[in-house]
Amino acid sequence: MAVEAAYRLPYTGEEVEDLLAQVDGKVDKVDGKGLSTNDFTSEEKAKLAGIESGAEANVNADWNAASGKAQILNKPTIPDVSNFITMQDVQTYVNNALDGAVFIGEKVDDVE
Repeated sequence: MAVEAAYRLPYTGEEVEDLLAQVDGKVDKVDGKGLSTNDFTSEEKAKLAGIESGAEANVNADWNAASGKAQILNKPTIPDVSNFITMQDVQTYVNNALDGAVFIGEKVDDVE
């Protein structure tokens, strides 16, 4: 037993090593401090006090959020593109414009 080891001499080498290890891990008592202490500076305390309860460092933005931390501020207004011209419309306009046109370098005789 460990208690018996404390009352008998001499100690074995292993027991001496165990005791030395325990002494090395000892923490000295500091006057005015108990088992735990608050060593935060006033600046650190103020910073911690400013963090709201349940705060998260990484909040995922939500495009549809109207308020709160996930709301995206200054998001751009996306225009309605339903009235925009399509590539098919462009091709039709180009084809219609070229119908009967004479291109540079063509002989007039070749054009009907």
